[in-house]
Amino acid sequence: MKSFIRFVAAISFITSVTASPTPPFNPHWKRQNNTDSSQNSSSSSGNTGGVNCPAGFRNAVFNTDAPSQPNWPGRFDVLQENGVANWIGFTVNPVSETATYGNPPSSAALDNNQIKIVMNPNDIPNGIDLIQSANPPAYLEIFNEPDFSYADATPLTSPQDAASAIVPLLKAWDASNGGKTTLISPAVAFTGSSWLPDFFSSCESLYPGCSDKFPIISGHIYKASASDAIAMIQGLSNSFPGKDLWLTELAPSSSPNAGSTQSGGEGSCTMPTPGTPDAPGVVQWMQEVLTFCAGSGYVKKVFWNTGEWSGDFGATCNPSLTNNDGSSSATAVLEAYNSFCA
Repeated sequence: MKSFIRFVAAISFITSVTASPTPPFNPHWKRQNNTDSSQNSSSSSGNTGGVNCPAGFRNAVFNTDAPSQPNWPGRFDVLQENGVANWIGFTVNPVSETATYGNPPSSAALDNNQIKIVMNPNDIPNGIDLIQSANPPAYLEIFNEPDFSYADATPLTSPQDAASAIVPLLKAWDASNGGKTTLISPAVAFTGSSWLPDFFSSCESLYPGCSDKFPIISGHIYKASASDAIAMIQGLSNSFPGKDLWLTELAPSSSPNAGSTQSGGEGSCTMPTPGTPDAPGVVQWMQEVLTFCAGSGYVKKVFWNTGEWSGDFGATCNPSLTNNDGSSSATAVLEAYNSFCA
């Protein structure tokens, strides 16, 4: 991941506002401060694990530098062949129509299995067009990390402003979508903060019934300690009992140099990269966290970050699902991901 993995999320909105070049970003680099079968895809091939997972449980993140790597868009084929159902990127548009991704070539598999995001309030008109279209998406996430601004380059939105901005989309959803699109809550960077509760409180006051329109709560989880990550997930669920959770970014660390002194409190991830002689590291973290998630009854999807190769992590804490050369061979992390579910 480059120093933009986390940053990818919020900045992608620029694609709908301007064609000006923007630096790549990857949400894995974020906090320097601080099948489903209904979605067109099913996991595939070679699973040997024994854990019973929800349908479409394993998914991935593609950050904005992914198309610049070899074998694009074939990298998603590699993921699908190893049990990955869907992918999420930082755009409300197809990736081929997104400037921050470089308007790269796409494929039917990539387009049909994308979870789209209304990145921030500037993207609301595009979101309305999408849910009113002839082929509305099965799912649509509303706002990416409104509680965090990477290097002051991505918009920071208050819960009250976010609630006000979303009302036109909710009205359009009520008027014309007919429940074809399931809305996903804003994906917060800091799951223990009051941002989401404050958002729903404001939204209810402006548009009664708002909370019921979001059956899925989204959050981003990065903790070097598996037990701490699990505690964060439990805390998010406790704040929204009865709601399903999607962890739309998940990994031990959001950047190679994330440390315990940052306000996000991730902790320094020093686990060796899988494939090195003393590795269980990231794989063990994955297995512990996913075992909890799959058995929780409320975590329905996880999106491992990253689907591309994140070479900046080097020999420590590398979460890459695909290789640097884009080959069809799985990384040790992807092998573990594939074998996790029965």
